[in-house]
Amino acid sequence: MEVYQPLVDHVATRGPIARKLLSSLKQVREATVVSLDAQRAAKANAAEILRSAKRPGHADVPPAFAVAAFVHNYLVGQAELILELPAMKQFRKRIERADEEYMPSAPPMSPIMSSYFWSWALYDLGIGAERETIGQCILAVNRTFGMSPDFVAVAEHLVTSRLGMFVRGKQLGADLFALAEVVTGRDMVAVSASGHVGEPGELWLVRVLPPPLPELREHVVFGTPYVVRSPHAAAWHAYLDRAVTKVVTKDDVTTRYERLMKRGPTGESWHEYIFEAYSNHTAGAVFLRGVPDIDESRPHSRVSERLADEDLAPPPHVR
Repeated sequence: MEVYQPLVDHVATRGPIARKLLSSLKQVREATVVSLDAQRAAKANAAEILRSAKRPGHADVPPAFAVAAFVHNYLVGQAELILELPAMKQFRKRIERADEEYMPSAPPMSPIMSSYFWSWALYDLGIGAERETIGQCILAVNRTFGMSPDFVAVAEHLVTSRLGMFVRGKQLGADLFALAEVVTGRDMVAVSASGHVGEPGELWLVRVLPPPLPELREHVVFGTPYVVRSPHAAAWHAYLDRAVTKVVTKDDVTTRYERLMKRGPTGESWHEYIFEAYSNHTAGAVFLRGVPDIDESRPHSRVSERLADEDLAPPPHVR
């Protein structure tokens, strides 16, 4: 099975927001708004932690997931610091608005998992003409400050990652299973740390990362899987065919699909779908029903809720 490399979306460039951020950081290098002690400590420890493929207190987590989670958590910490800077104002406003609207945490409070929400906020939410992301800005900072190449490489995997629709294949080992992407047809061996084992044939809406280090061959299902109970793969393939044709670009079908899964028709499209499609959950998975462009297929869409209200309403002659 191939090692899947995700869509690279200007990850190596410095856009205008990144340049403003770097200028701000250079002006406040000695201020407490950015902890240079923490930066130096992370730089010194990153290579050792990544190479050991262990995260303190999580020795039972698959090594590939441990590496990705360590880098992600560090990036979230950096994001929380830089979001206070003026250059990041637009990001801050969009994230605060989405946080208020979707209340990310975990079911039953919200089907928008915190891990999903912060992955969107850091890696998918694009601002400005160049659609810069917080992750791209942080990468620019880390390159300037000389972060470990191994650390930067894993961060790049996260920054270029996206959602995808996958069919869960057969079990290949204690932690390993096969995944096949619905549109691209890519096959991969993956690990997940959510605790949801699943069954062959399940549809998973998930973010999948390439192997984080050269010595690791397994891809990483990053975050709690969204398991689509209905409709089945053929209906999702039909939906994606419809949606991809609406992506206005001259790219090929695969690239348009990747852009759709990363950005959505709007910046919050996948939040809205998950929120309205939620049907149930376990400790390791969130279960969904329906497709994004058929309102009555999603249990909590306005159309479905209106129809449910009409079914419960008394007949006209007794109202």
